[in-house]
Amino acid sequence: MKKSILTLMVAMVSVLTMAENKTVKLYIPGMECKNCQAKVENVLNYEKGVKKLTVELEKRIVTIVYDDAKTNVQTLQAALLKDLKFKSQEVKGEGHQGCGRSCGNSCGHSCGHNHGQGGCGHNQGDNNKK
Repeated sequence: MKKSILTLMVAMVSVLTMAENKTVKLYIPGMECKNCQAKVENVLNYEKGVKKLTVELEKRIVTIVYDDAKTNVQTLQAALLKDLKFKSQEVKGEGHQGCGRSCGNSCGHSCGHNHGQGGCGHNQGDNNKK
């Protein structure tokens, strides 16, 4: 009986401490071509805990599924900066085509910027700012 209870408790603790797969989207302004894409994929795939990558080169966005017990967003961003000198920013929500930025407004521009016209507040030329 004691052995059964102990086994059950160990199993419960194991379930509670299991890592969770999380997903993050990173906008990487420096990822401009297939060569850059390959380098980004190599760096991120090397990181412990990365399960899957999906790259949208035209938007300069990489979607990463990772094990949060082995890595985190800051570690992934640090790897890109250290190895490739690529800054990145986390994309919240859907993000805009072209710049990867997100806002709650529909500014109507295909690039997602409002070009200084109000709306979401992203100005033309701010792609490389963090």
